Amino acid sequence: MQLKTRKHGHWIQLSVHGDIDDYTYAIFKNELDMLSRLVPPALLIDLQNSPFINFLAVKALVELHQTFDKEGRTVAYHMSENHKDIRELMELICISLKCRPLNIPLDKNDKLYE
Repeated sequence: MQLKTRKHGHWIQLSVHGDIDDYTYAIFKNELDMLSRLVPPALLIDLQNSPFINFLAVKALVELHQTFDKEGRTVAYHMSENHKDIRELMELICISLKCRPLNIPLDKNDKLYE
């Protein structure tokens, strides 16, 4: 796996080339943590050239999204058509933090989404 970082205006782009598997996950996670500490206002993670992304990496992406969202920063992902399952998984776990699973109306007393 190769990681390349570039700056585009206020965006920082992390391009991943190769699999993110059990052997390369720690390197990927370390890079995400380092980029998060730089406090960029916007981060683009390009996963087009990463044919395999393990579950721990998906979890790290979700956690990064949640952190950026809480801090008012933006994180975006560029995925290929091969990542359809990952994209659907991220939608199911509400990566946008603004969706409601299964279109269930929320009661104002519902504590699940606060």
